[in-house]
Amino acid sequence: MPKKKKRKPLKSKKLIIKLGASQMELLNNFCIRHQTTPNKVIKQSLMTYLNNCKPEDLKPLEEVDPRQLDIFTMLDNN
Repeated sequence: MPKKKKRKPLKSKKLIIKLGASQMELLNNFCIRHQTTPNKVIKQSLMTYLNNCKPEDLKPLEEVDPRQLDIFTMLDNN
């Protein structure tokens, strides 16, 4: 028999969410009713939210050093 190919390891990050007791109870009841897991519910909710965002909202912000000079401030001082 041929050897099985090794799977490429998944790159994942850990996220910790703190929920109140009532929120956790609602989430568990929702999951039981819809036969799913809390992790899948949270991932689906995030994906629907992120898919409705504008592309420019998802780009990382470029931070400028506050000490950097701006050409317009030089013109305004004169």
